[in-house]
Amino acid sequence: MSNFLDARSVNGSGFGKRMDSIKNHSVGNIWLRVSNFGFFGSGDNQPLWPSLEYPGGSGIDYLYQGALWFGAKKVRRNELMQKLYWLPNPSDENDVVPDTDPDWTPDLQLVVDTLTTVGFDGDAGLYEFLPAYNPKETTPLGIQFSMYNPCDTVMSASIRKQSRGIDDDGDMLIDEDPVGYGFPFRKADELPDAFQIYGNHFLPEQSTQTPIEDNIDIWFPLGFVDLSDSTNENYNFTESTDDDLDGLYDEDGYPVSEQDYISFYYDYSPFGTPGDRDFGRDLGSNKHVPLNIRVRQMSYQWSYEYIKNLVYVEFDVTNMNTLDTLFDCAMGIYMDSDVGPQAWGRQTIADDDVSSYVSGQNYEFAYTYDGDGDNGLTTGKVGSRVCTPNPDSLEFACWYWKVGHGPNDKDPLDIHHSGHPTANEKYWLLTNKNPKEAWYVPLRGETPNEHIESPVEDTRYLFAFYGDMQGMDNPTTGSWNLLPGKTMKIVIGIFPGENLEELKAEALWSKQIYGVAQNLETVILPDTFPH
Repeated sequence: MSNFLDARSVNGSGFGKRMDSIKNHSVGNIWLRVSNFGFFGSGDNQPLWPSLEYPGGSGIDYLYQGALWFGAKKVRRNELMQKLYWLPNPSDENDVVPDTDPDWTPDLQLVVDTLTTVGFDGDAGLYEFLPAYNPKETTPLGIQFSMYNPCDTVMSASIRKQSRGIDDDGDMLIDEDPVGYGFPFRKADELPDAFQIYGNHFLPEQSTQTPIEDNIDIWFPLGFVDLSDSTNENYNFTESTDDDLDGLYDEDGYPVSEQDYISFYYDYSPFGTPGDRDFGRDLGSNKHVPLNIRVRQMSYQWSYEYIKNLVYVEFDVTNMNTLDTLFDCAMGIYMDSDVGPQAWGRQTIADDDVSSYVSGQNYEFAYTYDGDGDNGLTTGKVGSRVCTPNPDSLEFACWYWKVGHGPNDKDPLDIHHSGHPTANEKYWLLTNKNPKEAWYVPLRGETPNEHIESPVEDTRYLFAFYGDMQGMDNPTTGSWNLLPGKTMKIVIGIFPGENLEELKAEALWSKQIYGVAQNLETVILPDTFPH
């Protein structure tokens, strides 16, 4: 549990400055809170419960706060978008020149920064993924902020009301008016052959439905849309929209589950507002350098008996840079899992938890449980794993650290970093490098049979995954490189178990029942089994 998170910094002093952190999954047996700023669970935001309650309705909680962490290597440029190169023996991060400078020579080294953006820091009170209409935009946007902030929220959809591939509203069109903003489709050559007629178009612009009706088994508009679209200059993607101009709003979409939640957030200002785009109590001590990524977060839950113990969270990460590839991307799920009865309060339940990891083919998941079981009240364990991309194609790491020892990247461009081996400890941990062995303890063993647990205390873990780390020098199909305008799709499953063997079985089941894992090249194909 962190003492740094101030609920008022998130919810603001009124509705007009609110970021949305009050939606929770509740149709299944895990009641998980989600938000529109890269953060899940409740933290200190009101209401406190549920955060991650299991079983739903039991009053037993398994999460204080969780967050998305995303890192990559990015070429540094100046304001004229020229690549920068290190001068010999630089004294600080500003000793750089473009290749048009008289001091430039062919042997100078290209400046490549390792950068990380976090939904929540964990130790410092910092949020670096924010919705378009967040409190930092209040003054720069003025009236526009007041107009659109109330609808910049977590929106919902459900297969109880609409179905993918069905004309839900009887207007002879299929899936033409989904929840929120209906993005245009990708370029024709990026779509399956059957649907190339829809390339570069908004779906309501095309009157023919025959390709959909004849190929319903591969119809997957969630993957077909171009998430790098910049034609909507208001960035009001979660506002109800009449996409087909028939007087109805969001009436014919393509939900995945009985309870879908969808939100959008960024690590930069889409409006071009200058200044550090971080938020929270400790922003004054932090220098955030963005990767320029937009994230569509979607989470899914069903009530059916065979799948009710699962929640899936999908992160569609889009590189919004127009020139630069993001090289050697890495992603992490940070979990501070205060486990115990909600009625006992945060301070009481935080100090006796254990985090651990199960490695090996078909597994690779992190989990937490209560160290003493709270006299039989808190008997479960809750884990998280990757479902797509194919876990067998990834590298994994998992770390534990004590409260107050969180990794430091408060000045990621600093070349001296005050005795530390790197200025970006977060990216090191995300890619399985230990910047401080006395502080960071690996939970993932070197062999599948090695079982490492954190001490019984106020624990947390960072579950990280990445590609082959050859993306800049010798890229392969196993490299996690994200080209300009392209989207990387990562889906994690969250699941419970009463003991380790049951948890391992649930981990296998969550991967099996999810669908067919994709990769960067097949991200457009349907991968989620219908239920």
